[in-house]
Amino acid sequence: MKPKAVVKIAADIMMTLALLFLMGYQFWGDMAHEWAGAGMFVLFALHHILNLGWLKARFRGKYPPVRVLGLIVNDLLLAAMLCMTASGIIMSRYVFAFLPISGGMSFARLLHMASVYWGFILMAAHLGLHWSMILGMLRKTGARKAFSRVPVPVWRLAGLGVAVYGLTALIRRDLLSYMFLRTQFVFFDFSEPVPLFYLDYLAIMGLFVFAAHYGSLLLRKAVARREKKAAAETDSSARPGNAASPESTASQEGSASAAEESTEPAAETESAEGAEETTDSVGQSSEAASESGAGEEASADPIVYMTTDISPAGAI
Repeated sequence: MKPKAVVKIAADIMMTLALLFLMGYQFWGDMAHEWAGAGMFVLFALHHILNLGWLKARFRGKYPPVRVLGLIVNDLLLAAMLCMTASGIIMSRYVFAFLPISGGMSFARLLHMASVYWGFILMAAHLGLHWSMILGMLRKTGARKAFSRVPVPVWRLAGLGVAVYGLTALIRRDLLSYMFLRTQFVFFDFSEPVPLFYLDYLAIMGLFVFAAHYGSLLLRKAVARREKKAAAETDSSARPGNAASPESTASQEGSASAAEESTEPAAETESAEGAEETTDSVGQSSEAASESGAGEEASADPIVYMTTDISPAGAI
């Protein structure tokens, strides 16, 4: 594995761990929380520097539904992280206390609360959209043999179990109320066991990883089926008509004989009309063939997937 790829993976792992650490604000206090948030900001900047190639290719190529979904998740995640960082700096009492910032504490607190939980959920969804890539990286390491010993259905069943438990934890901890500002305060249970808290939040993260991963797979399959069906219809419409039967051929010959016995002006008129009909038929066939080629070219266009991971500079 290339050194740059190793640095990327290490930065992503550190950001994920820091994110979980920051969610347990009540266990570590203000100073540890702020320094961890500042470190997250540094990792956030490093991640974008390492992924400049993706940023340059963002507006290139086509935009199939899976890529659009990834762009939406990434843009919302970026917005959440920026709001989290800005509000964290405003409320800082240690790391950024030297900045001449005054006022806006009430608004910053609400913004921080909403952006923290939105950022946590969107981060998990972002990981889910890139789960296949993460598994591919694991296969290149020595962990491939260990993972291959367990059948795939067992892994999927385990993932489903984590997702179900994560859903119950999401409801029990009422994260939606914080995300949509139904309440202005976060409930902290300072007597709660630390392992239980992080077990719940790992399961919530697993829920959205599971949903984003399998949701994107289903979306890819649906798009592939639709494109296959459209290509089949295009090919069918572009095929030439069936050969004329003997009865129709004899009828056409009889009509031709009758036309020859008629007057010359009438024959010339019918010939001109037949030529126009033939021209229209050829034009329609050309247009259908052109549409078929365009469909094939669109399906062959490569999909550019997103690889950006962003993590918050701080959490409540």
